[in-house]
Amino acid sequence: MSDASADRATLVAFLAHHFGLLTDDDLTALFAGGAPTGPSLVGRGVSEDVQHELAPLADLLLLRHADREVAGWVIESGHASEDEIDFAFGGQEQAWRRDRSLRAVGDLLVEFGSIDDAMRDSLHQRQGR
Repeated sequence: MSDASADRATLVAFLAHHFGLLTDDDLTALFAGGAPTGPSLVGRGVSEDVQHELAPLADLLLLRHADREVAGWVIESGHASEDEIDFAFGGQEQAWRRDRSLRAVGDLLVEFGSIDDAMRDSLHQRQGR
């Protein structure tokens, strides 16, 4: 399993716990054998359908985590203010609420003219995206 898949499965497990689909004991047992997997979640009563429903939210949370690092670099470079970054995160949230689309903050900052494509690509490459 790739790191991204493991991160996603881990986050889906925590989301299932958050929404009351897994108990504290279930969560502890899942992590006792390493990172959770789709089959291990099914074994704890979280169906594939439920995992499919939680996966996009997990993807958004993983993207937002990565985007916070990008935002910090953009602020440090002086290319955008904290207000501009907040506006970009707001745009990301609006896109998610509107149609569940995932918009990277770097892409939004390019649209707003705060950074150019080359800088965005460089920042994403720095992250390994």
